[in-house]
Amino acid sequence: MKAYATQYLLEDEGVQFWGNSIWPGNSHDMNPAENVGAIIKDNVEDLMANEDGQNRYSYDVLKTNIEKTLRDIEDDTALFIDLLCSMRKGFDALEAAGGGHTNF
Repeated sequence: MKAYATQYLLEDEGVQFWGNSIWPGNSHDMNPAENVGAIIKDNVEDLMANEDGQNRYSYDVLKTNIEKTLRDIEDDTALFIDLLCSMRKGFDALEAAGGGHTNF
């Protein structure tokens, strides 16, 4: 429900979204950004879990850990190559499923 609320808010501000016929942006099967987002989230959560006491709840520490994580993956070409190369398998699985759910 939060995603719909966010979309409606953005649409009210004039942000245009592609329709599902153009790109299934909410599909975990086809959106490699989901993988990058999960990697960033997991890394930041690990860094925050290792912080002492109140630092775990500090905005500045969170910001620092996000920036560190982004710097660390910025030049990880192997990661991005793997994600891009896996897209072909995802497309094939989606096509085999007739556009429906896949286990990819």
